[in-house]
Amino acid sequence: MHNAVHPTIPDHTLPISAQKRKREYASATENSKPGEGDGSPQWIVNMWAMIWGTKWKTPGEVDGGL
Repeated sequence: MHNAVHPTIPDHTLPISAQKRKREYASATENSKPGEGDGSPQWIVNMWAMIWGTKWKTPGEVDGGL
């Protein structure tokens, strides 16, 4: 689902380091100016739905072993 509050990546939110930006956000662009809306679109991700059915622990899950 699109992020209704920030539909695009606001300016000055991606890492300052060019290496880190290239490594972790290779195709992402932020807005050129505040309020421009010309950056990459943002999405809201339902992490529970992404993890459900996998063997990964869900956020807040406690290991049952003692």
